[in-house]
Amino acid sequence: MTTAPLTHHDILALVEPFVRRGRPVDLPASDRLARQLVFRPVTHVLDAPGSAQLVEVLRLDQPASDRYRLTRTLTHASGVAARLVAEGAPPGELLARVEAIDVQQQFRMIGRFVVGLSYRLGGGDGLWRDDTASDAPVLSDADVRGAGVLLTMEVSSVKGVPAELKLVDDGVAGEPAVELPDDLLAVLGRDWDCFRRSLTDQGGWRGTLRLRGRGVARSADAERKLEATVVHLDRTLSRPPDAFHADWRAARWGVFLRRTIPVATCIGLILAAAAVPYFGISEDSVVHMLLFNSPPLLLVLFFSMREMPRIELPPWPRRLSAAAWHAPSPDADAPLLQTG
Repeated sequence: MTTAPLTHHDILALVEPFVRRGRPVDLPASDRLARQLVFRPVTHVLDAPGSAQLVEVLRLDQPASDRYRLTRTLTHASGVAARLVAEGAPPGELLARVEAIDVQQQFRMIGRFVVGLSYRLGGGDGLWRDDTASDAPVLSDADVRGAGVLLTMEVSSVKGVPAELKLVDDGVAGEPAVELPDDLLAVLGRDWDCFRRSLTDQGGWRGTLRLRGRGVARSADAERKLEATVVHLDRTLSRPPDAFHADWRAARWGVFLRRTIPVATCIGLILAAAAVPYFGISEDSVVHMLLFNSPPLLLVLFFSMREMPRIELPPWPRRLSAAAWHAPSPDADAPLLQTG
């Protein structure tokens, strides 16, 4: 690792390709000791209704003597941020790769929601290299803001690991807390998990989203499902709470039955093991051994799974009693979400 601070000569060499592209360095915002250079902000106008502005900031880091990381951060007028990270060498190539990705590609307007998409560029690191498109942008996380809520999604680069969803109250002054059912997104399909209350200081609720494929295909699947999630949120939060139950009654019962499968399986195996002596099965048979040992074997299976099933008794999918999604008055001590 390189620990020596950047010298004046180092800075001149590093910023040369940026200056040629009209991007002067912001020395007061830079950190020479951390070998980090920040460049002056650039403003873009988003091609969307309202022509919102995007503020772009470039940051160049040098984590090793022969390795560089360029991060482009775009901040929307709503506060939603989107990043693009390219890693490798030399800095001039990183700048060209980052500028090749249009800033418009990282933001979407869906109803009342602003969606900011953060990507990493493959090809510069073996961990990020994709088999089909070595320099294609791959979704790493997303920020979504609107209708009084803030939704974030973190996408793991490891195949089989689901994306992490977190939904919190937007915290806008004068806006009351939002009350939502825990199966709000699970009604969209088996890939959407139910919300669980977060135990962190920020509160809110967490869930997971199962993704398919790897690399660029996995990124595309994440974007499609995120868009479906936001469309669903926008439609749901624009209507009364009781409309959600009316529209998704069958799907909510489907989610309820799906959530009972783990506990029903456990109970069934325990009862089967207890009833083995009454079946008249020989103690030397394979069937007797499997039934008698099924409960501990099932526990071993559960704990060995990457995403362990939740053994729970889910609540009945009842009609939502609230008159509106927003509480009548702000209350810091009130729960953010309610189980419907």
